[in-house]
Amino acid sequence: MLAKNFVRLPWGDLRIEIVAPSIAEFETHKFETISRKLKEILNDEVPYSERRWQTEIVDIFQILNPKYIGAFPEPPIHDSYSGATRRVDFLLVDAGGNIDLV
Repeated sequence: MLAKNFVRLPWGDLRIEIVAPSIAEFETHKFETISRKLKEILNDEVPYSERRWQTEIVDIFQILNPKYIGAFPEPPIHDSYSGATRRVDFLLVDAGGNIDLV
């Protein structure tokens, strides 16, 4: 159902109608879609490769956490303790420029 808000302006009889889905309906739809996608992944007769599974999960993670604006697969990370270069599955970048490693 769409939420309808009418705004009466103080200087006249003009009304503006704002029609938008409610946040609760949007969030419900989002979680139902994610749940359906996870069930499809788990019930798929053709097994997912690890790479495809990781990509699907990161896509879902970004939907759940919209602060992330970028996801980079297997970036090289310098390990300052051992001096070696390692790889993580994903490097996530949020809107503030912070990173999280998955």
